[in-house]
Amino acid sequence: MMQARVLKQVSATISGSGTVDGVIILVGVLVTVMYFVFTRQHTGTWGKAAVAGRYFMMIFFGATFAYTVMSRMALLIGRLEFLLSDWLGVM
Repeated sequence: MMQARVLKQVSATISGSGTVDGVIILVGVLVTVMYFVFTRQHTGTWGKAAVAGRYFMMIFFGATFAYTVMSRMALLIGRLEFLLSDWLGVM
């Protein structure tokens, strides 16, 4: 059960990246999972790892939101360029 559910997923998580990237991803995944374990109190080393997991999630969600905003801005700039140059002939 452990092999099928946990170890294969962890190996698939780090298989597509380099050595340093794989270690960072592995640590990020483990501390993020530790954040969602509510059967233990978040004190001591466990609590510090849970806080690190929260920071990993904050970084991930911030980067995902920034990517979404930047892609929408690129689409807006492309549409404005089309409207001002090709359609209206202002530029």
